[in-house]
Amino acid sequence: MSHTQSRRICGLSMIATSLVAFALLAAEVQAQVRQLTPPKQGSVGTASTVTAASAIDFFNNANDPSDADIRLQVYDVPSELIGPVGAQIQVHFHNVPDVRVTTEPGSGKLMVMAPQSVHREIGAQIDGFMQQNRISAGDRGVSNLASTRQQSYDLQHLDWRGLEDALRRLAGERLSVTTERGGEVANLQLANATGRPDIIQVDRRQNKVALLGGAPSTAGWTQVVRTLDQGSVDPRSATRILPLAPAEPRSVKRAFRLVKTTIQDQAGNQGGSNQAGGGEARVELEADGQATAMGSFDSLSAASGMFGDVQIEFIEEIDLVIIRGRPQDVERALKVIDEIKRQAKESQPEVEIMMLRHANGEAVAALVTQLYETVYAPRQGAVSITALGQPNALLLIGRAEVVESVKNLVDKIDQPLDPQNQLKVIPLLHASSEDLQVRIREFFVNNPGVDTAVRPGLGTRVKVLSDYRTNSLIVQAAPREM
Repeated sequence: MSHTQSRRICGLSMIATSLVAFALLAAEVQAQVRQLTPPKQGSVGTASTVTAASAIDFFNNANDPSDADIRLQVYDVPSELIGPVGAQIQVHFHNVPDVRVTTEPGSGKLMVMAPQSVHREIGAQIDGFMQQNRISAGDRGVSNLASTRQQSYDLQHLDWRGLEDALRRLAGERLSVTTERGGEVANLQLANATGRPDIIQVDRRQNKVALLGGAPSTAGWTQVVRTLDQGSVDPRSATRILPLAPAEPRSVKRAFRLVKTTIQDQAGNQGGSNQAGGGEARVELEADGQATAMGSFDSLSAASGMFGDVQIEFIEEIDLVIIRGRPQDVERALKVIDEIKRQAKESQPEVEIMMLRHANGEAVAALVTQLYETVYAPRQGAVSITALGQPNALLLIGRAEVVESVKNLVDKIDQPLDPQNQLKVIPLLHASSEDLQVRIREFFVNNPGVDTAVRPGLGTRVKVLSDYRTNSLIVQAAPREM
């Protein structure tokens, strides 16, 4: 016999030996499955056929198991938890190259190929999981777990890429991602304070999502997935989801609750007396007949208000907030939350609403912000001052002592009109209000007829405005100038 023929015969013997070993291993797997899964009436070995196919797929995808320690093992897991438990094992051992995990919901079994040491750890994890959730070894009808929930959702409007990108932005460093089945399934592991991560399994081929974790957090992430999927349905409405950290949910809740309560109180005080005047500015008359403007025409329109008609939903279990509404209202709400988060990087801020009785909120906010940044900020730190518009109030966000100093400053500015300043409406019978407005402005200057600069020092100053529809002049000046 030649040397070439001898090598060929040896090669054929090795192949035959490998085939026999594979057949024995496949038969052993089928036998284990038949023992653990009683066949249903009318079925002919469906579970065994599926499991054998999975075993073949294991050998095709696994590395060459030259180490005799690597073996295939079938685990008895409740059918409702096969996918999530398999995903959790895949995530936990993603750094171990010899570990292969597959799930076969049809047979009710979880199949893992791994070294013996890994199998011992997997078995301990599954036993601990069963004991923690009070599941017996053969229980397949578990639907009400003590502390763990599994939920599923079919994506309708959003594809898997958009969902995974959005979850990465929301979870940030808490998220780790692994894939299986050649990238068809992604396992998103979300760390939380309990130490047991939440798992979001995304079937990229079928656009389906399965969620496993604690009951509160799983419900929260399910709500987030549903909101992301349905958020782009109505183009007239904007939906935003953002994390609250480092701010505490109570601080953000307090801000929105104060604004809402203030608006409701203001509406109740007005008693619906100005229902038809949606676009008109409100003017209050004091006891001495002086007029105090409570807002501008722009800030007191019917559609005004700090946040408008927005829906704000807090998911405290996963530290997220969902905001829905008109795009411009949503953006205003986001600015307030961003300011609270910025302040929370140093310390948890106080949030207060300060009602104004006399001065216009927008004018006071601009003036106080300028004064504070110039004089107080270098010593006391930053503060946020926002005019609500309607009602006439300020939203203050900052450290407690800083907010108190701002309130003291606002109190000094929010005073009734000086008796020396009068606002009068003068109706004209013969002359044109437009012409007289020009003449008055030309007269009360530093050098009448030459320049238009106002008079310096204690010189006479007058503000005049023409209302051509009623042929009247609106004049603001001290009594001696009147």
